[in-house]
Amino acid sequence: VASRGLDVSGVTHVVNYAVPRDVSDYTHRIGRTGRAGRSGKALTFVAPAQARRWRELEARMTWTVERIDERAALEWFGGAEAAERRERTERRI
Repeated sequence: VASRGLDVSGVTHVVNYAVPRDVSDYTHRIGRTGRAGRSGKALTFVAPAQARRWRELEARMTWTVERIDERAALEWFGGAEAAERRERTERRI
């Protein structure tokens, strides 16, 4: 879904696979959730190469962003079973 100009009902989660360019873009992206008083969740993947831009973006935000680790992200997407499968797979390698 585009970050601006669309109002899609029923969006409960937004996933950013890249760090937005500025706070305004980020706000519009995550604003796809929580429309009309509803709640929603947004997850942003931050690759090591994007870490500096994320820190700069985060410094300009007027809200707090919760940081989660990989296991928490897997649980968020696929439940605890997905995280446990990932851990079992990693132990075999």
